[in-house]
Amino acid sequence: MIELTNATGSIVSFDGRVLELLGRDCTRMHIRQVKKVEVKEKKGNYSLQVMSHLGAMMMVVKIDQTQKPHLDQLLGALNAARPGEIEFKS
Repeated sequence: MIELTNATGSIVSFDGRVLELLGRDCTRMHIRQVKKVEVKEKKGNYSLQVMSHLGAMMMVVKIDQTQKPHLDQLLGALNAARPGEIEFKS
């Protein structure tokens, strides 16, 4: 289980099958629904966007730089769960 938290209390978790965003809104996405993962960096902080192949489903969360090692671990786990099938952008 991988978990990331941010300063606002949002939590991103991935158990190898389901990616969850728990915060103001709660979103769950099965790994088979993940189409694209994008990470943007701005002033040492990161924005994680996950888009579904269903089109309408998207998760967006801001991650501070102290969580970068966990973010890298999450990206690696997503890629390992569906190697070559998810588009990664940064």
